[in-house]
Amino acid sequence: MSTATTKVLERLSDAKETSSGWEARCPAHEDRRPSLSISEGEDGRVLLHCHRGCSTKEIVSALGLEERDLFDDSTRRTPTPTNVATEKPSRPKVEKKVGKAYATTAEAQKAYERSIGRRADHVWEYVVEGVVVGLTLRWDMPNEKKEIRPVSRHADGWRLEHMTTPRPIMALDDLRDHRRERGRVWIAEGEKKVVALQSLGLAPATTSAGGASSARQSDWSPLAGHDVVILPDADDPGRKYAAEVAEILQALDPPAVVRIVDLAPDADDGSDVADMVKECGGGEQELKELREKIERLAEETEPLAARPAAAVAKSSTRPKVEEYEPIPVDALPDAAAELVVDAAKAIGCDQAFVMMPLLAVLGSAIGTTRRIELKADWRPLPIVWPVIVAESGSKKSPGADVTLDIVREREADLHDAYSAELGEHEVAVELYERSKAAWRNQKGRDRQADDDDPPRRPASPVASRVMVEDTTTEALAMALSENPRGLLLAADELNGWLANMDRYAGKGGGDEAFYLKCYSGRSHNVLRRGGSRLHVRQAALWITGTIQPGVLRRSLSVERKESGLAARMLLAAPPRRPAKWSEETVSVLVRDCFGQVVRRLYELQPNADEGGRESSIVVPLDREAKRLWIAFYNAHNEEAAGLVGDLLAAWSKLEETAGRLALILHETKVASRQARPEMIDADTMSRALRLTAWFKRETRRVYGILAEDDLDQAARQSDDRLAAWIGRQGGAVTPRDALTGCRWIETADEAEAALTHLVEAGRGRWEDRPPGGKGGRPTRHFALVASAQPSTVRPKKGFADADTADSAAGEIIDL
Repeated sequence: MSTATTKVLERLSDAKETSSGWEARCPAHEDRRPSLSISEGEDGRVLLHCHRGCSTKEIVSALGLEERDLFDDSTRRTPTPTNVATEKPSRPKVEKKVGKAYATTAEAQKAYERSIGRRADHVWEYVVEGVVVGLTLRWDMPNEKKEIRPVSRHADGWRLEHMTTPRPIMALDDLRDHRRERGRVWIAEGEKKVVALQSLGLAPATTSAGGASSARQSDWSPLAGHDVVILPDADDPGRKYAAEVAEILQALDPPAVVRIVDLAPDADDGSDVADMVKECGGGEQELKELREKIERLAEETEPLAARPAAAVAKSSTRPKVEEYEPIPVDALPDAAAELVVDAAKAIGCDQAFVMMPLLAVLGSAIGTTRRIELKADWRPLPIVWPVIVAESGSKKSPGADVTLDIVREREADLHDAYSAELGEHEVAVELYERSKAAWRNQKGRDRQADDDDPPRRPASPVASRVMVEDTTTEALAMALSENPRGLLLAADELNGWLANMDRYAGKGGGDEAFYLKCYSGRSHNVLRRGGSRLHVRQAALWITGTIQPGVLRRSLSVERKESGLAARMLLAAPPRRPAKWSEETVSVLVRDCFGQVVRRLYELQPNADEGGRESSIVVPLDREAKRLWIAFYNAHNEEAAGLVGDLLAAWSKLEETAGRLALILHETKVASRQARPEMIDADTMSRALRLTAWFKRETRRVYGILAEDDLDQAARQSDDRLAAWIGRQGGAVTPRDALTGCRWIETADEAEAALTHLVEAGRGRWEDRPPGGKGGRPTRHFALVASAQPSTVRPKKGFADADTADSAAGEIIDL
């Protein structure tokens, strides 16, 4: 290792060795996870690369160095910033790099102190069976900032890096006397708080090394079966750390009995038990009272409920976003399914990009003419809000246009008809004015004409509409009052729709309340600019469009989640595919068949009483469909009982979504001449339940994606990209195949690591395959467990009989 590399690593306290060099948190920006790669060039110079975009000059400056310090003393020359920032390690061979080892902990500590400029304020030891294996050093800096650096023991001495994982927890030897009795153990976030607990006599006390985000890097098994009390810091990271440690402890064998005691539940200032000890001022009586208070709170706090085995197994690993599962296109009636398959193939996009807006188009074409009867007082309309979460350039617009163009054509026809009616109305008004003038003249000449009624002014025509793309709430309410059948709001980017609501956030949330009523088709009053009120008897609105993950994350505020607006969206995040030229087009026959189905749906009429007042026709479930619905309802609500927060809110809406989808599929089958209109059958209900199960899975995925930070998202996208490439190669490759076929993989070690990461994520496995010819040795292959390739087969015709439908529904209900 060159002297330049040593100099850089000494200033990166958390630098960790990798297969191609080192990684560390970048000092040039606030870095929660390592995003800085460090390696050596052939001449010993240091190569720095920040994956968040910081320049070499910014990184070097943050380290307190100059760019010339990146060159080895023996070969130093005037640096070329471009080469320093962009040169990458050679591909054929990567040597193992070893950080500098110090003979004693004192020497290692001095190396840190030289870079920081003064002695450490605190030094805490990690001891295993009487042997010190690691240190944590802390400097209390000005403005309440702190510097924390690790030291760890290795075979050749002490290094300026974290202990190898799994790391021991602090004060491990103090737990020996408690292992047999499995007595109470106190846990806090950070070594300083452990010392504070010990000063109160609350021992044994422990924590994990590495801070709030590294709980899973430690070995917590010595606490199996113990009575554990966790004292979180009074902020979000502290409470998240406590929850994560609790999950780990409940997954042990036997599980620990865990209590989380929040000493300042209403605070969000980061205060902790060490602050409380400091505030006591060292007085014996004050410390005694604080200890008694903490012990009393621990006794009054109920242990966390034991977790089911399946939940424990899931929580024992770091949460991850599930692999994407293709949308079940064969749940659609044939005409719709064939259009989705043909269009996705012609565009080169995932089928969900076509099918999601298609569901909104079908539902809005049915409009308020039909309701499904789930029971006598539960009759929802077929209103759905399918929203695609995708980055720009994901071919989301072409996928939506396949079906939206049909709606735009009808909108254009209605506009032409309205224009013609306006022309006729102008002629009728002119005739009316003449008739009125003649009536007045006649009335003046003949007093007996007083009993004659004057001519009536012809009513103005109403603009019938089926779609809006960009509108204010007041304009939309006016359009809905004139179109009680309902409207489709389609927007290429829905962030404008959400932003429009934010503009009126200070007016009592009126806009948001309006949209919530539109989801159920309820009446609504709108206060117009002039002070008058507009009454919408039945506000029914279908919404579809796309939104980028970052925009959605920012738009879904706590208030918007609590109102239920987010839960009403059917969210999907289909994968992006690389664009490839194709001569494929959507069959004219397929497009025309689907267009005819949509036109038949638009021709549906509601009931009307003698006074012309319209009402929806109610469509009930047949006996077998009702049996499937009841089984789904019970299983779905049992599943929801184990959820909290955003998912619980989403599940509460997905319950009724199953019925709404069943009505959409039923009326589409009727318009396709594949079902009788009187009742919804078991085949239709089972299809709707399959589609609902997909939306439930996809909702979990999207919420998981929204919870990711930038590095989590980058790692997942890298995994998805590699898995998709392997799928295109037939599902099995060697590390050499990945190295030569994937441009973003630069070394053999990177290829091996990337494939191993997929194995650890459960997305593949290693296999030894026999050589192709005679003799030779088996070849190590990576094989995907399940390919994420989209379906290219034509949709099936449906279920042959009720038994098949029951079987399919049973698969859904058991999820």
